[in-house]
Amino acid sequence: MFMRSTYISPPDGFQNRNAAPIETVEGLPAFREIFDRRGERGLILLSIHMGEFEPAAAYMGRYAPVHVLYRRDRIQTLERIRAEARRRLGVVEHAVDDGVNAWLSLRDMLDGGEVVALLGDRVQPGQTGVFMPMFGRMMEIPVGPFKLAQVTDSRIVPVFNWWRPDGRLAMRMEDPLEVEGDLRRDPASNPAMRRWVELIEARIAATPDQWLNVHPVWRASDAAGRTTDDRNAA
Repeated sequence: MFMRSTYISPPDGFQNRNAAPIETVEGLPAFREIFDRRGERGLILLSIHMGEFEPAAAYMGRYAPVHVLYRRDRIQTLERIRAEARRRLGVVEHAVDDGVNAWLSLRDMLDGGEVVALLGDRVQPGQTGVFMPMFGRMMEIPVGPFKLAQVTDSRIVPVFNWWRPDGRLAMRMEDPLEVEGDLRRDPASNPAMRRWVELIEARIAATPDQWLNVHPVWRASDAAGRTTDDRNAA
C-alpha cells in the first residue's frame, strides 16, 4: 500500500514516452463534489501499480497537498532526487520506516480532512493482507487502507490511471467506498473490499500489459481444495 515513484514507460509502439499531463479524467464531476467536502471527512485515494505516479500526483496537487506512504531508498542520492521531485509536485511524504508514527501521522491528516494516497494491489512485508478471488485465483489484498478509512471515518476513492493508445495518460475516479462492518473478523467479506477487488480486476482486464507486477501474487489450490501459498513460486 505504498506509493512509489518508479517511471513506467508507455507500452511498446506508443509515441510519447515522457511523463505527460493527464488530459482525460473520467468521473471528475462527482469527485469534485466529494473533494469540495473533504473538510468534513478525509479522503483516501486508492490505486494500483499502473500508469504514472508523477502526473497523477501533479494533477491532484493542483487542488490540495497529497500525503503518501513510502519506503526510504537505501541509495541516498536516489532518495534525495525522489524527495525533491515529490516536493515540487506538492506531495507530502510519510516514511513507513518510521513505524507506527507514520500511520499516526496519516490518521491525523485524515482526521483534519486531508488527502492520502495509497496503493491497494500489493501487500508489503510486515503489512496485513487477506486473500480474495481475482481472475479465478486467490490474490492477497492489503487491509490497511480500509482500516485507516474506518478509524478516521474517511471515504476511499478508487483512482486509476493508464496509457491510452495515443500515448497519453487517462485517469478515472470511481464512486467512493464506504467502509462499514467488522474488518477484524472477516475482511474478505467486507463489501468495500469486495468492490475494490472488482474494480482492480476490471482495470487490469482492460489493460493487462500495463499492470506493474514482477512478483508472483497468486495462491495455488490443490485438487482437494486445500490451499498453499505460491507467492514465491517461479
